[in-house]
Amino acid sequence: MIYYIILCVLVICLYFTASSKKFLLFSALLEKFCIFFAILISATRVDIGLDYNSYLSQIRRFSANGDEGFFAGWSFNAFITFISQIKIISFTDSFRIIIAITSIITILATLYFIKTFSNPNLQKQALGLYLLIPLFYLSSFNVIRSSLSISIAYLAMAIFFKKKSLPSYVFLLLIAGTTHSLGIIFLITTLIVFILDKYTKKYIIENPKIITIVFIALIIAFFKIDTSAVTEILINIYSFFPFPDHYLISGFKEVYQGKGIGLISVLPLSILSAFLYLLLLNEKEERVKYIRAPLISCIFIPLIIFSSGIITYAQYVRFMSPYLIFLILALIEFINKLNYFRFFGAQIFIYTTSVLYFFRNIYITGEINNLIPYNSWLLP
Repeated sequence: MIYYIILCVLVICLYFTASSKKFLLFSALLEKFCIFFAILISATRVDIGLDYNSYLSQIRRFSANGDEGFFAGWSFNAFITFISQIKIISFTDSFRIIIAITSIITILATLYFIKTFSNPNLQKQALGLYLLIPLFYLSSFNVIRSSLSISIAYLAMAIFFKKKSLPSYVFLLLIAGTTHSLGIIFLITTLIVFILDKYTKKYIIENPKIITIVFIALIIAFFKIDTSAVTEILINIYSFFPFPDHYLISGFKEVYQGKGIGLISVLPLSILSAFLYLLLLNEKEERVKYIRAPLISCIFIPLIIFSSGIITYAQYVRFMSPYLIFLILALIEFINKLNYFRFFGAQIFIYTTSVLYFFRNIYITGEINNLIPYNSWLLP
């Protein structure tokens, strides 16, 4: 627990010093130490996260039996399988190496993405939001493979933005696919929304009523439509793709219809995404266009997938997680606009909310998510 608190205090100090010219050097050093400490917590953890023991048993099973039985229920595992065969098993715990390597790659690749696309004046604040909002840094403790895959996908997008290198993009796309299908899904769907972005922008500018009508129609469908027929169609379409069934379909007869807690989460998220999308609508900078386009995924995909009833709330969080990073980047752009008008109340609210959300996740759901008590093979 103490290490989570230390990390939070470090980020709070980073928030306060990031914009001050008096603490420029201190803030730069603090930023690097925050990254180092975050990696240290993640890389040296033992029995932390929901997937930890599951992966540990799988790796031990692989080490004992080889390939037989390992790939039966685990697709897209080539990367972790390769690491598990590193020839230092005889004198160290290979699973600790896997956790360390995946943690380093996940955090550094994601931070490279954030640095590439976040506002140059607020990159330290973006780092703080990434570390404190539990859907990102802490979430990577629970979903190891998908977090690794998504981070590689982020890296592919950042490198493509900087160097416009299609071979590098394709290579990293394939690497992402060796760990989890979610990275490929993210890159493909993001490419689609980039293509559609200019048409979406055109319709919004010329006739905002179109988007309003679609948005209201989806909300009405959320409550009124019997989605069983739609669900069956989507399940049949989905069956043609080589993705693990347990991530999308909990059973042909037991399909969640998108009510209750799903509604509470989805509508505010969609409204926030729509607001930030409109805020960035007329921005000309290419970096901002990369932030704006995927917000469409955060606006309409949540409503569509819940209206279809094909996935549960927990599964929705898993599939939407890659796109939520763009909300951080868009919020940073929003804060930058507020700074222009010297209106600091909203950004203080955002920073305070991230701190409260972090402690809420540790104290209230920490045991459920197996985040506490914290154990490490290196930290005392």
